[in-house]
Amino acid sequence: MKVLFICTGNTCRSPMAEAYVRSRLEAAGLWETEVASAGICACDGARASAGAQAVIRSVGGDLSRFRSSSLTFQLLNEADHIVCMGSSHRRAVLEIVPEYAGKTCCLLPDGDVPDPYGGDEAVYREVFEVMRPGLDAWAARIAGQEIKNKEI
Repeated sequence: MKVLFICTGNTCRSPMAEAYVRSRLEAAGLWETEVASAGICACDGARASAGAQAVIRSVGGDLSRFRSSSLTFQLLNEADHIVCMGSSHRRAVLEIVPEYAGKTCCLLPDGDVPDPYGGDEAVYREVFEVMRPGLDAWAARIAGQEIKNKEI
């Protein structure tokens, strides 16, 4: 299984989502799922923002080696689940591949994840806390699927 998190520049929200969910799965000993991220307006190779790195480090993840990726058809095509940080990101995905509506959703069912870009570490922490319940739900969903697949 592959889960792809999408935001704008792939230096703040989606890298935090990727790193956090990956760390949760690894802590549970679940390695089969690939967790990745990309940005609809990203420049390839940028580091995660300092705020994102600090927040993820504080919850046991690591973004020190992270490099941004721009959204491509190949990334979308390889993903089983595409999780967007906002409705504009979902619309951008569906403009590329409208047939992926069934595997594309927003992280928050009732709104967009605010963009912390340019904010201090406290802003990043606030945004992460907005994201965390949705990320925990995705980690649990993925873990359940991995365990089910192992039992087969």
